[in-house]
Amino acid sequence: MAVRDPGDFERAFTEMRDAGAVVQLADVLFTPYRKEMVELAARNQLPVMYTFRGFVDAGGLMAYGGGFAGPLPACCHIRGQDPEGRQAG
Repeated sequence: MAVRDPGDFERAFTEMRDAGAVVQLADVLFTPYRKEMVELAARNQLPVMYTFRGFVDAGGLMAYGGGFAGPLPACCHIRGQDPEGRQAG
């Protein structure tokens, strides 16, 4: 299912309603809209396995990945800061 921007979410969830279940793949487009995606899945009675735990925290059914904090320290280490913006030791 091609989703190119948040305006595609409603159409995509409506079209996937008959799929039985969905596995959401990792994409930076989805993370800021996790609450909206979880609400659309519930409205369409569609069980979804999400990429990150943050979707479950927003009310989603389950996730196959960890939390958002997992990759963050490595990213911040490259930038030389910890997740709170302090200089990394």
